[in-house]
Amino acid sequence: MRTLLVLCAGSRRINHIPVFMNRHPDGKILAEKAIEGIYSDTYQRIIYIITKSIDKEFNAKEFLLKEVKKNIEVVCILGETNGPAETVFYAIKATQIEGEFAVRDCLNSIEIKDNLFGNFVSGFDLTKCNQDIYEVRTKSFIVVNEQNQILDIIEKKFRSDVISVGLYGFKNVSDFLLAYEKLKDPAYPIKKLYLSNIISYLIGYKQRVFHCVPVTRHEDWGSMETWNLLQREYATYIVDADGMVEELLSDYNVDHLINQIVKLNKGHQHYVIVTAGILDCDKLKNRLISNGVNCVGVVSGISQSNKKIIVSTSDELRLATMEV
Repeated sequence: MRTLLVLCAGSRRINHIPVFMNRHPDGKILAEKAIEGIYSDTYQRIIYIITKSIDKEFNAKEFLLKEVKKNIEVVCILGETNGPAETVFYAIKATQIEGEFAVRDCLNSIEIKDNLFGNFVSGFDLTKCNQDIYEVRTKSFIVVNEQNQILDIIEKKFRSDVISVGLYGFKNVSDFLLAYEKLKDPAYPIKKLYLSNIISYLIGYKQRVFHCVPVTRHEDWGSMETWNLLQREYATYIVDADGMVEELLSDYNVDHLINQIVKLNKGHQHYVIVTAGILDCDKLKNRLISNGVNCVGVVSGISQSNKKIIVSTSDELRLATMEV
């Protein structure tokens, strides 16, 4: 039996609630987004691990069972641990899992091309990515050979161009427990045990073979900085066409407008085009879409005055005026 443990027991908060309870711009909660793209359907059990304190404060267990559109289990452990390895240790004891299992954190979304079994770690090659990676110093670094076999994994020390992005596979529960009990020994001066420590021990002292699973897509939301960047990446833009070009009836200027929006577009944003002029709205929308712009609508015949967005009706209206 294959089991997927999803760790949601950390203390990080976004918008004053646990990270995993926040919603992605597409509407899904981050706890669900975290297991997309990793062949989660191949696991017979998917178990979310939370703490009793989080459950008590946020009713997290009921929330997860309602929001995650899969057959999942939610298990509460007593309290915060001193690191991911200890969280997994208590999770194993609480769930009594056996055989093969994988561990997934809830601080990002990834996509892997191939579904590996047994011992593996998901790795993101920094030399091949086209995005900024924040807080690199907090990552673990994976040293691999030409066969993509992991030679070592080192926590928070620059040793390679490949970083771990939060998916770890273990062929046997017994291997994890053996390494954990050994590294807890006072003879090993490790104050906070990470999964990288467990894997490094199994590779170096027990000759276990781990493979690196290349990640084809990575989306981070583990800090306020990356969370805010994510919001901007998926933002909805209201484009005042009149403020960008003149004489919109001219095909030339419509082309200019489209080129300007294409330059702004990053792939995930939504665009609403507004204009006081008389445009062929359907034609403009279709041309934008054909250029890779997610245009959800073109509205013509509006007032030339300031455009305002109502963002809340609680207490009193708060209006945000767009520059035009």
